[in-house]
Amino acid sequence: MKNYIQIIDSEGNYITPEWVTKSLKDLNRFSRGYHNIINIVEGMLDSQLVGMIPDYLVNYSEDFYTTWHASSTELVQEVGIDIISSIFETLRKVNFITWPDEMLEISEFYNGEIDIFRGESRLQYESGEFGLSWTTNKEIAEVYKSKNKNGLLLFGKVHSDNIWAFFSIESEIVVSRQFVKIEKIFD
Repeated sequence: MKNYIQIIDSEGNYITPEWVTKSLKDLNRFSRGYHNIINIVEGMLDSQLVGMIPDYLVNYSEDFYTTWHASSTELVQEVGIDIISSIFETLRKVNFITWPDEMLEISEFYNGEIDIFRGESRLQYESGEFGLSWTTNKEIAEVYKSKNKNGLLLFGKVHSDNIWAFFSIESEIVVSRQFVKIEKIFD
């Protein structure tokens, strides 16, 4: 399934921006590099790399977040939910280095338990394979619900300490399902 950012040109044609095309090439680069990221972060946390901000870590995180913006769906399908979850969890441990300024600024607004929403298919919900993308904006979640036959709108809560990433686009919150307490499900 192709699910990525496109824009409409002056003639009404859908086009894919160059940065999206570039980001979506060779998505398995994240699979190949994630063990290095884990080792770098663990080394930083174990004080072996105190004061060092490895360029590789910064470049990898920038590339990862840009690619997530381009198409989280394509990224998860190609790399796998387990590796993507591991990358998010690892980068969150050193968010003061790996998060773009925008994410750090957004995170300052959230403290404690947060209301979040997700629109998805009934089939996905019943399989227990929830996606990682949620939103603080109910209307955005309703759009995703409407894209699915027999879609559902999930309402839940998550503690801000368990959030892996924040994005202003679509008021997105990235979080593992294990940290979401689903309060209500709407047909």
